[in-house]
Amino acid sequence: MANAGCGPGQPQCYYSRPSSVTVYPTGSDRAERTISQGIAQASALAFDASGNLYVANKAANTVTVYSPGSDTVLKTLQGFDGPDALKFDAHGNLYVANYQGNTVSDVPIGRGKARTISDGVNAPKALQHCLHSVPGYNRPWLPQGQPGSGSDGADKRMLGPRSKV
Repeated sequence: MANAGCGPGQPQCYYSRPSSVTVYPTGSDRAERTISQGIAQASALAFDASGNLYVANKAANTVTVYSPGSDTVLKTLQGFDGPDALKFDAHGNLYVANYQGNTVSDVPIGRGKARTISDGVNAPKALQHCLHSVPGYNRPWLPQGQPGSGSDGADKRMLGPRSKV
């Protein structure tokens, strides 16, 4: 299983496999359902504040969105290059680490079109949320896996709105 996640206020856990996402009731090992429509090498899962499931599809360069409890694609977001990590900020904007494209994209809330906000990032595979008390600043961090300021050797620069990293 590539990754797992539980939606906010939802009694299920979601586990991704290359061609599907399996949904289990919390605390059970018996699958409730399997989502396969629109899945092409699922590499990350995320949930928005409404409980919609977002699946990064590395092989299709897309992110598919599913309503809570649904197995049918609600919408497909395009414009990515090897999406490998997903993260929402406090405002509901989606951030996508594009492993093959060496970029990070965002999809501002209310817009379905991705835009590149950071380039020249060496194969990003993760996005972390900024937990520091920076007034008015609540954006994901970009752990690049390269020597930097973090104790784990990762570069811990914050992504600013529309700024290059």
